[in-house]
Amino acid sequence: MKTMNFRNHLKFVSLISTVSLVMIVAVVFLTQNVFLGLLIGLIADSVQIVTYILWFFQKEVPMQEVPKQVEQIHRYVTLKEEKNKIKEELISRLVNEGVIRETELYSLIRNKEIVLAFPYGKGIPAGIKNLGYRRPSHMILLEKIGFVRATRNQNLMVAFTDNLPKSLRNVDSLNIFLKTELPKTWKQISEETMKKFPSSQYPQKFEKWRTGEGFGVMYILSKSTAQDFVIDYVNRESFTLEFKKHVWRVIDHSRLRNAIKKRKHQVKKIVSKISIDFLLRDVPTDARQSIITHEDAIKKHFGIKVFTDYRFADKEKMTDFLSSLLPKVDRSMLSQYSSIIIVESLECNNVLKQLGISF
Repeated sequence: MKTMNFRNHLKFVSLISTVSLVMIVAVVFLTQNVFLGLLIGLIADSVQIVTYILWFFQKEVPMQEVPKQVEQIHRYVTLKEEKNKIKEELISRLVNEGVIRETELYSLIRNKEIVLAFPYGKGIPAGIKNLGYRRPSHMILLEKIGFVRATRNQNLMVAFTDNLPKSLRNVDSLNIFLKTELPKTWKQISEETMKKFPSSQYPQKFEKWRTGEGFGVMYILSKSTAQDFVIDYVNRESFTLEFKKHVWRVIDHSRLRNAIKKRKHQVKKIVSKISIDFLLRDVPTDARQSIITHEDAIKKHFGIKVFTDYRFADKEKMTDFLSSLLPKVDRSMLSQYSSIIIVESLECNNVLKQLGISF
């Protein structure tokens, strides 16, 4: 981003200042040539002046440098979330079982940069909410690009920069992105309001929303540096589940491995009890429940001791056995479920190995 480039330019100016001073002293001392020393200093100062002028007149980050397609960014964010989904679920299980304390996990992410957004927007009337816009546009937009609401009662939105698209990790770029995208959403809502609540039938009631004057938001954007923020609570636990999962996803494997190592025996005991249900997140509810009902038979048939053993099962043999247990389910669907079970088991095993747990 240009903003970052110009910050680098300023660092470059400081470097030139230091180097030029050293060169002037060295030249004068070694050659006794004061004129040559002054010439070097003049050139260095000229570069500093030009760089400073460029920085001084630098304006906001150009619009074209900010992603314009929210859905593309949303897909990016979703892919990143899916990539760490298994780690998130495993950590949640360990926290729920009391093996690892939340506060201990929060201390493991102090090496991360974090972006905070404090938005406050105008409310919209019930009639417009019935058009499908039940939540504020700015909250939906922030969530689509990777922010999560941290607490239940305030609008504090949080994103670790690791989870944001690179082009939006700078608060100036994020600011321009919001200024660009929010009016687009508001325009769409206004157009739908004009159709649903035309001025001929509602001359006053929805006028501000038809014209767009009713929309607005103010916000504060802030970015911390690594080691410069704390997440904690005293006699109160009010973080949202979405925020907790957001934290679990960004914890470095190496740091988490060290935390788990202290209580490895307890962790293995909990993990060994995880059922096949853990592998069926992408399977429809009815089919998932049917498979869970027959888990003991499946484990006995394939010699499964822990849920990561499913990775060794043959897909066709798994499909055959599921067909015998669930004869009313189409074989092609059971084949998909077999693939999901085997692949998810393999992924879980890989994550556990990264965390120092093996069976």
